[in-house]
Amino acid sequence: MSGFWNTAAIATSFGAIFSLAMVIPLNPSALYTTPSSKTDLSRKGPAVADHPKKHRKSAFRTAAQATGKGAVVTELSDLPSESLPAAQRNNRADDKRGPERQGAEQSKSDDAKADDIELQAAADYQQAIALANQGVVAFQQANKAKQAGELPKSLDFTRQEQLAWQESLQRLRAIPASSKIHEQALAKRAQYQQLLATATGKLEQANSEFLTHIITAAGVAPADVHITLCSIDAVPTAASPSDADACRHHQGDQPMASPASLIKLPIAIALLHKADTDSISLSSDLYIEQRNFTEDAEGTKINIRETYSLQQVMAHMIDQSNNVATNQLIDYVGRDNIAEILASLGYDDTYAGHKLAGDVIMPADAGTVGNKSTTDDITAMMVDVYSLETSKYIKLVDALLNQADLELAHAALKDLSPAITWLGEKTGQNDRVLATTFAMKVANERYAMTIAINYSGDTEGLQEIVRGVASHLLEAGL
Repeated sequence: MSGFWNTAAIATSFGAIFSLAMVIPLNPSALYTTPSSKTDLSRKGPAVADHPKKHRKSAFRTAAQATGKGAVVTELSDLPSESLPAAQRNNRADDKRGPERQGAEQSKSDDAKADDIELQAAADYQQAIALANQGVVAFQQANKAKQAGELPKSLDFTRQEQLAWQESLQRLRAIPASSKIHEQALAKRAQYQQLLATATGKLEQANSEFLTHIITAAGVAPADVHITLCSIDAVPTAASPSDADACRHHQGDQPMASPASLIKLPIAIALLHKADTDSISLSSDLYIEQRNFTEDAEGTKINIRETYSLQQVMAHMIDQSNNVATNQLIDYVGRDNIAEILASLGYDDTYAGHKLAGDVIMPADAGTVGNKSTTDDITAMMVDVYSLETSKYIKLVDALLNQADLELAHAALKDLSPAITWLGEKTGQNDRVLATTFAMKVANERYAMTIAINYSGDTEGLQEIVRGVASHLLEAGL
């Protein structure tokens, strides 16, 4: 999942869309190469020449069929005979080859198939260009509406723009690698993907503005806060909280100053993935080594030189935030394996291989690379865990529900409304961050949220933000 909205991408994409508006005035033919009759057909790109209407009519849909009323669709004309279907080329001259024709039937059949592929590719390319023009027009209309102060109307046009880029990209992806215009299509895909990201980011920013208002109302500096909020049931795929309709973000793609004990969530996920893949029972024994000792919070129940089940060690790591348990699991799963598992699940912005230490004692082989993560990644993990698409996460949900630290999201939601239910949590705090990731049910919808405040211990501010977000969800939804 990884990479979300950022200022540099916005600037680059705006430059690209203005460039596109110049090369695609509202006539899509400006993007379609029309070589002269002396075109070298060995070069990349479409061969375009004399094309009778009876074949064009069957090969290309009308503007209204392809892209909706009012779309401008370029007709391909003057296709050279080399680009016509084999049957039509054969009709242009008398076939006097006699018996030789019998031996060439398979070759001609292959030529006909290749011609059909080229015709379909050209049709898809043409429709992609027409849709791109719709995107440009929608972008221009969105700007006009914004300048006129009509923000809802502007966002409606941006949604139309987003849809146009999505559908155009779909057409371009349909062009096979064997087509002569495949390279052309790839170039357009790169350009349109960037423009889609710009439109999506604008919608996402508009949809997420309420988070900034809530942070400010809580008396916390927005620059210090990272938030990702996702509907657990609406995110369509694992590890993908970038969906503009399913998630809201405030600096969610930027690394927290430290993940602190939130890093124990990805370690638990890596453990469960290893156990599931290698058919390891969670009742298997794990010996706690002296080398992994460090100070722990008062009341923790994992002792060195004793044996516990994997399930017990994981549970104490999550519900009691036990550092010794965490360190032993890093050794058990392995740093490289943790990294591979997290990457395979799409958590590209998370590293969870550095052991945790208390106030004084550093465990052996602590690691040389510090832990890191984003609220986007952590929230994606919570969505995956609570979606319960696989049974392997059930024990982790139990541990989150049995959280011993109830001072952050749990305390914020406890008496807020009967329609709001806390569903589990993992907290984290050190001298660089105060953070929590939790699940809640608001009315009939489940949500996962991660919030981190850099270089702060402002518990009341964090609680106020959580309450503000939950109240917003109850009143207006995502």
